[in-house]
Amino acid sequence: MSDMRWTFSDLYTNVAEFLGLGSSPTGSNLTMVKNYTYRGYMKLLTEMNPALRRRHPWSFLKKSAQLITSDGVYKYGLPEDFWCLVDPVNFDSDDGYAPLTKVSREYIKRLRAATTYESVPTHVSVGSGDYNPSTKQGGEIWLYPTPNKEYKFQYDYTFMPEKPTSDSDYFVGGPEVSEGIRLCALAVAEAEEDEIVDGPMQRRAAAYLLSLMMADMTVDTPDTVGPMRNGSAQSVELDNRYVRSIRDLQTWYDDLSI
Repeated sequence: MSDMRWTFSDLYTNVAEFLGLGSSPTGSNLTMVKNYTYRGYMKLLTEMNPALRRRHPWSFLKKSAQLITSDGVYKYGLPEDFWCLVDPVNFDSDDGYAPLTKVSREYIKRLRAATTYESVPTHVSVGSGDYNPSTKQGGEIWLYPTPNKEYKFQYDYTFMPEKPTSDSDYFVGGPEVSEGIRLCALAVAEAEEDEIVDGPMQRRAAAYLLSLMMADMTVDTPDTVGPMRNGSAQSVELDNRYVRSIRDLQTWYDDLSI
């Protein structure tokens, strides 16, 4: 059965056809359309959500991970595909420990400069590890105090998907995400080749991304915020924070007038 998702070759061929280069680009033209496709992919992955005022946390990029500490070790590497933290690092089981306080790397450095000891961790910092130009720059979790035994922690993070290289490689997400990547790649090509800002394809891509964000924000959204009591009456209300954000996105979508 055929797949509705776009492959890498599907997308860069579409970009080539959009630019009038035919369906079988070669040489520098092939390199160029692949580059536009990569940039369109990155545009979707890093697109700003205007309602949330930050990069949109795509649900299809979320993963869960567990950290198990060792006695006397306070630095721990993050997964190789780690991009950014979604939910805080915290104890994996309800053992009566207080939630970890998220602090800066410098704050933990100051604490360790003042005194170092081993106990139940109370502070956590998540950041980048040392940079090596020949390898990927990984991330690290720092804990304070230094763990005095094995503790289990759980956290959710956004991963950075692999760069497609083979013609048959798929992009992250489903068919609707692949379509968004296609439009973003065409928008990049339009901006570069026609040297215009806010062109027709760029507006189409922007409108599609807003609609994609609206749909994506309902994936992990809670239906309720729990029972709300008013005297003897009991009612359940929607999570208004997400409702407002989706309404804001709808307003921006309508203003694009595609």
